Amino acid sequence: MNSKNERVKAIILHAKPYQESSMILQVFSFEYGLFSVIAKGIKGKKSQAKKALLQPFQILTLEITGRSNLKTLVGCELEFNEAINASLFRDRKLACAFYANEVLIRALPERHEFPDLFKAYCQLLANIANTENYSASLRQFELVLLRAIGVAPDFNFDIEGMPILADNSYILSVQGGFSKATKIELNDSFPGSVILSLGEGLITESHLKQSEQICRRLMRSVIGDKPLQSRKLWQHSNLT
Repeated sequence: MNSKNERVKAIILHAKPYQESSMILQVFSFEYGLFSVIAKGIKGKKSQAKKALLQPFQILTLEITGRSNLKTLVGCELEFNEAINASLFRDRKLACAFYANEVLIRALPERHEFPDLFKAYCQLLANIANTENYSASLRQFELVLLRAIGVAPDFNFDIEGMPILADNSYILSVQGGFSKATKIELNDSFPGSVILSLGEGLITESHLKQSEQICRRLMRSVIGDKPLQSRKLWQHSNLT
């Protein structure tokens, strides 16, 4: 990024107050990936229209400036996208969308572009907004994220370099790959057919639970053990 005003396509992931009238926004952009921007004077009455735009789950065109890592917001416009309606994110849908935001913040280095991941994130938001069965979409998003940051395992070959076979069973090893399960490991193993399907980004209803287990273990190595706020929101949504 340079000091001249730039326009970037971005979605706000998180916002926090800064001083008396400003906010610091963590945004995920097509052009620069994850970075922070300060929105000055956003809490005044004259800035209510701008503040209404600066909400999560909306694709925005942000005009930014500044030489430091913390950019300054100059202007913003809502980019119309009929597939993503932020008003539809409630209860479980809201929890799932916030989960995506949290993992992006935890997993990504700042100021590295991830255009394919940005597209996958937008597609995930559209799927959450418009369908009731979005578990497969979450897993596909996680796979794109894992590949983007270079920590996805090989879904075609095990850690010994042997092809993964659909009829065999495998465990997810601590080395970050799959190894053929022994008899005593079968209870904690996954079918080769599920692993191969994951590698192709195909998540069927019959494989959904096992795909979720694999992705959850892989994501744990990325986001750590600190509890996610979105999980608390998910648990609360299940009680209401």
